[in-house]
Amino acid sequence: MSHSTLLHRDTKFSDVRYENRKSVNTSEQALVASGTCEQSVDGTKLHKVVPVKVWTTDPANYVLTYCFLDEGSEASVCTKALARRLGAKLANSKMRMCTNNAITNVNLVLPEMHIQGVNEPDVFPIKETLVQKTIIDVNSSIPSKRLAEAYPHLRDLTFPELPDGRVELLIGQNVQNAFRFSEWRYGDSNAPFGYHTAPGWALWGIDHCQQKDSENIHSVRINFLRVLELHEPAAKSCENVLRILSQEFHDIDLPQ
Repeated sequence: MSHSTLLHRDTKFSDVRYENRKSVNTSEQALVASGTCEQSVDGTKLHKVVPVKVWTTDPANYVLTYCFLDEGSEASVCTKALARRLGAKLANSKMRMCTNNAITNVNLVLPEMHIQGVNEPDVFPIKETLVQKTIIDVNSSIPSKRLAEAYPHLRDLTFPELPDGRVELLIGQNVQNAFRFSEWRYGDSNAPFGYHTAPGWALWGIDHCQQKDSENIHSVRINFLRVLELHEPAAKSCENVLRILSQEFHDIDLPQ
């Protein structure tokens, strides 16, 4: 079976995280699972991050932050700090987060927000954004003019740089239209790609201009989501995800 070079034989899984959330209108719950594995990779891994305006009801009262466009997540997630800056009224929600060593409850959602790329025309409403203290750390993927200038095919791109260089919002497949792209830039095989997504230009791939020691071990994230029946208990849900991981990566020899 062919697979990404990120998943070759020196890969080691280290953590898996699950979230179960009861749906209000259906008899289903969403299982959000993200895993990390470890692997030697040269360069800095870039994920699709864009600067956006965010507001709840009044577009004039927006705040600026960076947004991670995560194709592997079905739900959208924001930090509690972002919710506070928005002055948002949060709603209660029943959700369990199951890790490999604990199960905790996550009780808050932001019922509705809107996002818009800093220099883009389209506005995207987001319903029931999950609220957590922190989200996945992809701050190193924030695009910049300095980074773009290192690659000929990206040099003419400009990126609004925000005062607070933190990613506080993760957008998943529930905001599908935000993932549309109208332009793209491909360089040689060792250069990151540029994608003009609906919320703005983002960089994706590996930045080899910032070399890392190939002998070091770095974290590689793998995300996916599956919808399960509500009556299925949390323990069974976790068991199913582990079975999926085992099947998906059965051709990888994991070190003991």
